[in-house]
Amino acid sequence: RPINMERELSEGFGPYVEDGDPIDVVLRFDADIASYVVRRTWHPSQTHRELPDGGIELRLVVRGTQGIKPWIYRWIPYVTVVSPDYLKQEMEDDLKRQIELLVKG
Repeated sequence: RPINMERELSEGFGPYVEDGDPIDVVLRFDADIASYVVRRTWHPSQTHRELPDGGIELRLVVRGTQGIKPWIYRWIPYVTVVSPDYLKQEMEDDLKRQIELLVKG
């Protein structure tokens, strides 16, 4: 199948163009930063909905996780990964490793 560069670039996140199937990523942002997050278009696929507590749920469809993970880390401690489960696990593993490094000094 021929490569559609416009689609490839629009489904990447930031400078990353990754192979694989599109991934539906759902994130929850605390009310403290919700208004800031929705003021910008971070990705062409993004949609959001407001939550009863004042936070937002942001949905994006991207290829791969390597591009979006650094962006998600930037929002810690105000963000929660809702799905996919394997992205939650990857981030948990990364954060546990970072804590180990911090404790070792």
